[in-house]
Amino acid sequence: MGFIQFPTTADVGVFSFSPTFEELIDQSAKGMMSILSPKLFPPDDNQKLRQGQWSSTFDGHIDKEMILLRWLDEMLFRREIQNQWYLDGKISIQHTNDGCKIFADVVFIDSNEIVPETEIKAVTSHDNFVRYLNANESFFHVDKNIPEIAGPAWISQVIFDV
Repeated sequence: MGFIQFPTTADVGVFSFSPTFEELIDQSAKGMMSILSPKLFPPDDNQKLRQGQWSSTFDGHIDKEMILLRWLDEMLFRREIQNQWYLDGKISIQHTNDGCKIFADVVFIDSNEIVPETEIKAVTSHDNFVRYLNANESFFHVDKNIPEIAGPAWISQVIFDV
């Protein structure tokens, strides 16, 4: 379980892997936040950690890739508007007839206490994917710095405009 940053032509990508889709969302969010400030991961004992319960509702038919991308957008919104810098979370997803709702028990810090090293302009919609690898499958990324991932596992790639 983890995430790895990788460069693209003009942007930054995060490749994440985890045994469950919910943990994949958490790893992807940590990867995105580490682009902003790599020194915060893992969190240290000197940070003023806060805990909370966050949720977000997504209406309409929504696939796993869109759930991930919208949650990452939510994390950027919370950082910029609500001054909540995501560090860790336990994610659960409830599917309904009208869409889905994500619930998260989160650990965060006040984003006013952090000076980002890099700014993320947006979560892009190109070259992203979410995929489940079966027990007999392996995945080889085009970036040779990313190791082979063997199933069973969830994997994702998200590109961020920086």
